[in-house]
Amino acid sequence: MEVQPLARAFALRQQKNYPQALGIYQPLWQQDPNQLDDWAGWSYAYCLKETRQYQQALDVCRQLYQRFPQTPIIGQLYAGCIYYTQFTGREMPEVAVAKKAVQAMFGLCPPHQKYSLTSKAIFKLAKLLMSQAAVNWPEIESWLLKLDPDLLDDKPFSMKAPNGKTIEYASPVEEWYSAMIKVKAGLNQPNELLALLEAARKRQLKWHYSNPVWFARKEAFAYLQLGQGEKAEKILREIITRKKDWFLLQDLADMVTDPKEALCLLATAALAFGDADKKIKLYYSIFNKINQDPALKEEAKQHLLLVAAIRHQHNWPIPATMQSELVAYDAPELNGLQYNGIIRQLTPFWSKLANAGKTYLVGAIEKLLEGNQSGFVKTADGKRYYFSMREVKPPVNKAIAGAGVRFELEDGFDKKRNQATKNAVRLIIQ
Repeated sequence: MEVQPLARAFALRQQKNYPQALGIYQPLWQQDPNQLDDWAGWSYAYCLKETRQYQQALDVCRQLYQRFPQTPIIGQLYAGCIYYTQFTGREMPEVAVAKKAVQAMFGLCPPHQKYSLTSKAIFKLAKLLMSQAAVNWPEIESWLLKLDPDLLDDKPFSMKAPNGKTIEYASPVEEWYSAMIKVKAGLNQPNELLALLEAARKRQLKWHYSNPVWFARKEAFAYLQLGQGEKAEKILREIITRKKDWFLLQDLADMVTDPKEALCLLATAALAFGDADKKIKLYYSIFNKINQDPALKEEAKQHLLLVAAIRHQHNWPIPATMQSELVAYDAPELNGLQYNGIIRQLTPFWSKLANAGKTYLVGAIEKLLEGNQSGFVKTADGKRYYFSMREVKPPVNKAIAGAGVRFELEDGFDKKRNQATKNAVRLIIQ
């Protein structure tokens, strides 16, 4: 008995032979879409989706949904095709288009349904809204509240990279908490933020993307808003033992009460890796701290010029207050002034501030660990300290077992033992 074309196409789809199945479905659809019932139509659209013909799949789903609005699998596939066409390209759609897409997906396949991509679309929309010049935090919160974290999957997603390594991504639950914590911070709701952080920690999830660090940073800001500066400072100091990003150092500088320590932290942040155009506030903070010191008049002028040059080269407006300060310092014309050159001139000054009051220890490299990327130094009193080869000043090839070194100590964190440590940093081979 001859197998009917639709039955043959359906069997090919089940065998994941999507191209051959499409070879049967497409002529039938083009001849008369009504020849395909809800199951056959869904099967056709599914084959298109699996061969990444997302727009064609979306067009088929749109027509099918008009005929079979009560068929769940069509609504689910329709929502999925909206996601693939709108949220998986190199560029995100315009905000209005993204909102319309998510709203449609929510109606077609709510987040709690199995295989729903609507929660992922909401997270994409939240990130898009957060990237806007004027962030509408209440609107972002309203979208996130459409999701119930208790109904979201708490299992991380993993996939194989081209190099064979497994890459693990945050679970939907982690994404929800990460986004909502940012919202509560953006809304300046410190008590609600602290409650949310407590709820997140109670879940004992496996966190990704250094989220525990960023959560703790938000926690510090919340306590600072509530007038608990000492608690905020303690949290931030603990964060810096794990990560020493320039903006974390700047955060701590804004909290400490000792002006010398604050200036040391700001100078260390200025030396740390980071884009100069993102450090404008940092450079201007150093200017304000040294501006009243007659002995540092030239250095203050250089910091003011640095901020102005960055703004000028990026065509950003220079505030009236800064214009007045430039006049007071008899600053030169900004045309042709390169801020990278000013950074090079200021680097020795930042190094001097960053190292002020620090004491160097003397010892020898006890041993290098496997791969020669790290090791231990040992002092005369028998104390041992871990170091990373990145902390060794050139020539690095002289960093061998037995080599004498001069170094500083800095708070660190042992991830394996989950405890604070003292690490050797800024090693100089003697």
